[in-house]
Amino acid sequence: MSIYQQEFIPTYLCIKRHTVTGLLYFCKSTLPEKEMIKYKGSGKYWKKHLNKHGRNIETIWYCLFENKEELSKFAVMCSEQWDVVKIKDINGQKIWANLRPENGIDGTPSGTVFAEDHKKNMRNSALSRKPPTQVTIDKIKATKIANGTSNTNTIESITNGAIKRKGQKRTDKQKQNMKDAFTEEVKLKLRKPKSKASATASAKSRTGLKRSEETKQKMRKPHKSYKKKPPMTDSHKRNLSIAKKGKTWEELYGIEGAQNRRIAASIKKQQRKLEKEANAASQTP
Repeated sequence: MSIYQQEFIPTYLCIKRHTVTGLLYFCKSTLPEKEMIKYKGSGKYWKKHLNKHGRNIETIWYCLFENKEELSKFAVMCSEQWDVVKIKDINGQKIWANLRPENGIDGTPSGTVFAEDHKKNMRNSALSRKPPTQVTIDKIKATKIANGTSNTNTIESITNGAIKRKGQKRTDKQKQNMKDAFTEEVKLKLRKPKSKASATASAKSRTGLKRSEETKQKMRKPHKSYKKKPPMTDSHKRNLSIAKKGKTWEELYGIEGAQNRRIAASIKKQQRKLEKEANAASQTP
């Protein structure tokens, strides 16, 4: 018996990139689009890299697959095309964080229902682990602070804490403490203009709120300071083409920009190939 359900869930293939080091990671996710873009990845090499250099990543490409066979075929094809496991740069460093080819299927899908015996084994395994020593905890804290990934007393940690506490009822003692803390001095500080950090936190708290139709219409209108650029003339297009002639992508767009364009071109090539094969198969009697 399998430890989890076998029903296929629509899956995203995506490419993550570390914004500081440039390391790439080819992975899959069954999360919704917004959560998938924020998804940090789960590979061993990739997670070690994030712990060392910080969790500063971006999603530079993604595509949703609703067919299991197409997902697997495309993932394996890209893994082989880009050689995500072995390829290295001129300094001998890995270009991709993958330790094995991505096939779009391996791993536990989001929302998996485990068998009871498997849950019991996971529970026993977690209980048998020894807690980290204080020396280990101090080392982890020092590493996070050095890499700028510590979130102690930051707006992010405060916001996350508020989300976790949402819906919890406060005791009478907590309510009284809040009233006592809200002094006239505090009220005066609250009346002052918000800082940039405070404005960011306020914006995050409004994420997901439904807007009225009137608000949506106002947002659709361009701001009075916005000026629409006139379309390029034929002579302008010709001059741009002449300026680019004979130059490499690295010269035009930089190393990262050229890398992104090559990946995009490779993806388009693979998609055209799959479409061509599908059309050929549909025309075959």
